[in-house]
Amino acid sequence: MAGEMSILDLVNERLQSDDTVLPVFAPVAERVRRLVANPEFEISVLEEIVQEDPGLTSELLRMANSAFFRGLDKVATVRDAVMRLGASRVSELVTLVSQRATFRSRSTTVQHWMTQLWRHAVATSIGSRWLAERSGFGDMAQEAFLAGLLHDVGKLFLLKVIDDLASAGKLPRQLSAKVVLELIDRLHTQQGYLLLRRCEAPDVYCEAARDHHAASFDPTNGVLVSVRIANAACRKLGLGLHHDPTLVLAATPEAQCIGASEVLLAELEVLLEDAMDLAA
Repeated sequence: MAGEMSILDLVNERLQSDDTVLPVFAPVAERVRRLVANPEFEISVLEEIVQEDPGLTSELLRMANSAFFRGLDKVATVRDAVMRLGASRVSELVTLVSQRATFRSRSTTVQHWMTQLWRHAVATSIGSRWLAERSGFGDMAQEAFLAGLLHDVGKLFLLKVIDDLASAGKLPRQLSAKVVLELIDRLHTQQGYLLLRRCEAPDVYCEAARDHHAASFDPTNGVLVSVRIANAACRKLGLGLHHDPTLVLAATPEAQCIGASEVLLAELEVLLEDAMDLAA
């Protein structure tokens, strides 16, 4: 217990010092989102933004050609991707590619957790968007996507802090998985909320970070409901840091408040498993 408390004290001290900076919104993803929000945007401008980074371009095309989208013809250019998938979907893929770079650690142990967290973030973002579209919240689909991607940003932030402390020799390099998971489970919603507030993120994303595990929730908040269901589905499937195969999605209050059928929830589970092509 003393060891656990010392780790908690060190983490809290670092959190309060604001020494650890985590880029939440990648500049290139923000530029693309702002561009495609204009219905009169020019594809050539989108191409120019993406092609400024060859790594971004190649990873975007890899995702566009993944089995998840099941395209018959190979996508060879950014323009081809827009034509097949639509500008909003391409914008989401750019966001995924840009965000993935933050899920990196110098520690093999922490990197394992980072990888699991990345898979969870991708699945929750894809699932949240899909649920919003099918639950009468289609006008919030893009917000649901980004809220799903960022809902566990507090866990990422805490893992970054733990990684920094371990690298500085202030924590044992071989940390107990039980201690780490208990720590981030306890702190991640509040820290995620504070981090997004610090970044001046819109309320919808801050609330998803803070309330995705809350005992009560606003059933009219379509983004939050979508994130909570997708998050629970990931937990059932083991896409993330926790696995509970006994979880019955249809019995959750979120599924009941939108009248989600067992068929729809089964389709969601298939979608999430398929989405792992994008997390590879």
